[in-house]
Amino acid sequence: MSQTATGDGAPDAGSTGRYPRGSGYLLGFTVGVLLGIGVFLWVQQAAVAVILAVAVGTALGVAIEQAIDTRPLTEWERTLVWMALLAGITVLVAVLVYLVLVA
Repeated sequence: MSQTATGDGAPDAGSTGRYPRGSGYLLGFTVGVLLGIGVFLWVQQAAVAVILAVAVGTALGVAIEQAIDTRPLTEWERTLVWMALLAGITVLVAVLVYLVLVA
């Protein structure tokens, strides 16, 4: 465990931790793509596979990156998280409304 000059055990501000920055995003994206390929091979619908790959890859990448990066979010990062959450909820509601109106 790295320590600061004060010896309090907190990681330095410039420290990337055990893993390089972006490792969580890359792992989440990889899992999303593999899941999308698997779903495409299973149901033979590209639209479903792409939507699933993007949704799962993005959410999983952010979750993994935050789990391995213990530093607090900056104001800009917090804003991006809220914007992504709002966009995801909006798309979910739009898809549900579409399904209710078409079905």
